[in-house]
Formats: sequence, structure tokens, C-alpha cells
Amino acid sequence: MTDLPEYPWIKNISMHLRHKSSYGIIKQYQLIAITFIVICFFIYNLNSIYIELSTAAIDDNKLISSTSNLVEINNIVQPFTQRQVGMTPQSARVQKIKIQKNETFCLSKLPPQWFKKLPPRWFKQSSIECDKSYNERGISSSHLPPRKIADTNNSIYFLHIGKAGGTSVDELLGNILKCQHRIYIGEKHYDYSYIQQQIQTKKQQQSHLRGGSYNDKHDEIEADVITFLRHPVSRAASQFYFSKMLPWAKKQNASFLYETFDEYLDTPNKTWYQPIFDGESGSDFLTGIFPTSDGHWVASDGKETDEKIYLRQNKTAACLLAAQRLESTVWFGLLEDVDRSMKLLQITLGLDDTPVLPRANKMRYPHPTEETKKKISKYVPKDIWLYEYAKRLFEARWNYYIGKCPYVSPELPPLPAFE
Repeated sequence: MTDLPEYPWIKNISMHLRHKSSYGIIKQYQLIAITFIVICFFIYNLNSIYIELSTAAIDDNKLISSTSNLVEINNIVQPFTQRQVGMTPQSARVQKIKIQKNETFCLSKLPPQWFKKLPPRWFKQSSIECDKSYNERGISSSHLPPRKIADTNNSIYFLHIGKAGGTSVDELLGNILKCQHRIYIGEKHYDYSYIQQQIQTKKQQQSHLRGGSYNDKHDEIEADVITFLRHPVSRAASQFYFSKMLPWAKKQNASFLYETFDEYLDTPNKTWYQPIFDGESGSDFLTGIFPTSDGHWVASDGKETDEKIYLRQNKTAACLLAAQRLESTVWFGLLEDVDRSMKLLQITLGLDDTPVLPRANKMRYPHPTEETKKKISKYVPKDIWLYEYAKRLFEARWNYYIGKCPYVSPELPPLPAFE
């Protein structure tokens, strides 16, 4: 046998073991073999060690910045919606458990006041049981039961409606979804056309990576849309008093700075309509028909199309499209029903505890009187109609998740007689 090369460190270890062992001398080639096995074991587990360290370091002291306009959180660990190629079932289960532990650790570092434990007196049966009941009864409908965000790995777009609690939702959801290694596009006001544009851009990027070929099956980009609604009347009042604090209003010495809300509503020749603009409470966000000019406070795809012009003119069609897209959302909440909204959020995200909506942009202002509410309602018929449908849809989802099967899609409210 050819003599193995001499290495000083091996020789030292061998000399040490020669004195310590009572069973004989460890040969150099045996020590090299043991060292090789140890190195292979370390390399085999290096990926797991990296995952533990990188995930444990997820924003140890840094939560999502509230100053960024677009938050796209890259996956630190690839979620296991399917078993990866070459991975045994046992290793896939181990990897999935590690990811769940890392998510729990990350969530535990969020402010404790963001979560609370509630008694499990609701949600007696799972949606799987509901789906089974749904199929056994042979019920077919174009209105499918709601699914959970946790069931997919889709990108999540948050339609942030102004003065409807969106800043608080951004703060809460952005950090929770980061712990779940999800891509979250929020902290920016945009409408539905912006989402469609982003999806189309990703399709084109995928097509380009395959040399320009396009395939609907492989180029399908899935996205989950979520939103948070507020009653149009209270949202309008909040918008009015919030705008009094904005720099542009003070710089322009706007007349509404010196008016009460009722005085503003009674002004005959208004030049500023934002608080009472029909669409700003949700319908124009969902239909995607905000102005496409650069610099508008709501981002869009920047394209003025015949469809947008038509939807602005035909308010009935706009309402129906807004309702259809609200139904397609994977989750939405109501500010006036925040406790149940957070409970549904817990279920759809698969969380152990119920999230608590943080209080951001706190502001005190006089609440509108009944007479003032009637005045506002005349300005925003689209949004009032959509909110009424949203309440019905919310109840349908709530009933489904507490175990009332099958899922029953709500009827549309009577459409208003638009002028």
C-alpha cells in the first residue's frame, strides 16, 4: 500500500490518540476517513443551518419601513406548496416543520399587542368539511366558496383605500406576511388596473426567459387581492378633517381649512371634491378607473382606455364590476366590524392567534350628524351600494367559516337610480 502523505495536524492528533486510547492506535488513513465523514455531514446540514440563521435574522430589529411606497418581500425560504424535485417525503416534512418553526419565531418578535387569543367557540368545522358537503349535495354555482391565503403561495396585493384603516392594515399585514415569506405589494395607493399591469409585466418577463414563447398554462400568474372598506359617510368625514392637516392645503390656503364639514357640503361652487367623490370609498379602486395622469394620488396602469371611459359613464356597469372583483378578493375587512374581520384574517392566514389592528393615523374630529350623513349619501351612491353588498358578502363568508354549509353567495342589493 502506498504511504499516505504526512500532515502535521493529523500526526499531532494521532500522537494524542495513541496516548489516550487503550485499544490501539488510530491509523492516519482511518483518521482521514473520519475527518472526511465529518466534513460531508457538515456540508449535508449546511443548508439547514443557513435556513435557521437567515430566518432567525429576519428583521431582528427592523420592521417594514412605513416610508417605502412599494414593499416586495422576497422569499427567504421557499414555501413548500409542493415537494421539491429530488427531495424525499421525509426530508420534505422535516423542511416544512423547520419553516413553520421559523415563522412562529418571526411572529413572536412582532409587537405582542398585535395579537390576542380568543376562545375557540366559533369555526366548529373546517372549510374542507364544507367543501365536501358542497360537493355531496351536487350544488354547482359560479360563486365559489372563499379560499384561504395560506392555501397558495401567490403574491398579495393590498388595495389601499384612503382613510379606511389601510395604514394600520399595511403595518400589520406587511410584517405578518414577511414572516410567512410571502410577496406583499402594499403601502401604496393603486387601483385594479395597476394590479393587472403588474401581472401582465410578470407574464412578459416569464415569456422572455423562455425565448419569447408564450404559453397560457405556464405563464399564468396568480395574485391574491385583499382590501379594507369603511362606510362611505364616515370615510368622507375622516377625509375632510385629515386633509386640513396636509401641507398642500395649508400652502394653498384652501377655503375648506376655515369651514366645518356642513359648511363645506353646502358650498355651491366647490373646487375640491375628494371627500365626497363617488368612487373613493372603494368602487373606483376595484373597477380601476382613476385618472391615468402622472402624479395622481392613486397609481394606475397609466392607460386611458375605452373601457375606463365607458365605466365612468355607465355607473351601473361600474357597480357590477366592482362587486364582482370584491367577491374575487381572497380577504377583505370592514372597519365597522373590525373584530370579526381580524378573526377571518386569522383563519385565512392560518395563524394561531387573532391579529389586532394597530391604531395608526389617530385623529379626533366631530362625528357627522344624521342630517350631514344624508347630505353625504347623495354624493356617493356607487360607494354606498358597494358597501351594502360588502356587508352581505362579509356575512356570507363569516357563515361559511363558522360551519354553515354550503357557501351561499349573497344577492346583489337593488341598484340605485343614477342621474
